[in-house]
Amino acid sequence: MRRCLAMLLIHTPLAIVCCGQQATRPTPTAQSPAPGTLQGTNSSQEQKRLFGVLPTYSIVNGKYAPPLTPGGKFRLFVANSTDPFIFFGIGLQAAIGQATNEFPSYGQGAAGYFKRFGASTADLAIGEFMGTFAFASLLHEDPRYFREGSGPASRRLGNALASTFVTRTDSGKKRFN
Repeated sequence: MRRCLAMLLIHTPLAIVCCGQQATRPTPTAQSPAPGTLQGTNSSQEQKRLFGVLPTYSIVNGKYAPPLTPGGKFRLFVANSTDPFIFFGIGLQAAIGQATNEFPSYGQGAAGYFKRFGASTADLAIGEFMGTFAFASLLHEDPRYFREGSGPASRRLGNALASTFVTRTDSGKKRFN
């Protein structure tokens, strides 16, 4: 329960901040990335980090982006799982678990810390693999978040909340998540 509350407290302000940023509109002459490529990974126009630190590989500006192939979904999983900031967050989570003696069977000291760190790393990698690659590929869903970059704050907040329950398919249609 504490873990769910902590994740909620971390991700809710992040989603609100992401909704509040202005999107960069591509120019009509700009070429769109090839279908299946990881939008934002090698593009100087797309920002890959929030505040220059937090990775935002799964966030797409606007409603129109080419669908990801299974290979693109796998690259997105790898980018989300191997970002250096993620390991900083995992280390912080392991340190908090160490201080509160969460999972006392891990013990204390360096051995306990690294057991917590390894368990958190495995948990993140498995969750990312299943959610971003495996299920998204099997169900033909797009694992990215399509951000509303302009308009009233109420509409942007509604889009952020609706994305919990509605997802886009690879064909661009929406369905229950």
